[in-house]
Amino acid sequence: MLNVATLPFLFGLCVGLCLSFTLPDVDFRISCSKGTYIRSLARYFGEALNGGAHLTSLRRTRIGEFKLADAHELEGLMAELTKLSEIEKGSTETDDLTKPD
Repeated sequence: MLNVATLPFLFGLCVGLCLSFTLPDVDFRISCSKGTYIRSLARYFGEALNGGAHLTSLRRTRIGEFKLADAHELEGLMAELTKLSEIEKGSTETDDLTKPD
């Protein structure tokens, strides 16, 4: 068994909301300050319950002013990059035709 020492730290929990509680699974949403380690928070929950706890998933929905709701799918970004590349390629070919030899 690997024993890893952790340092105690203070963290600022602004909001915690339990979305579902169906043991052994608990779904929750937390809005927290920077520097909060959610994986460690899950471990602390387990310790408080005299058991163990871990995350099965973690989704960051916001960081600063950036929100998941405003994010773009990778496929859409790739399509836009391809369009821009084609436009740039066409522009370069046109420039080559207008340059004197």
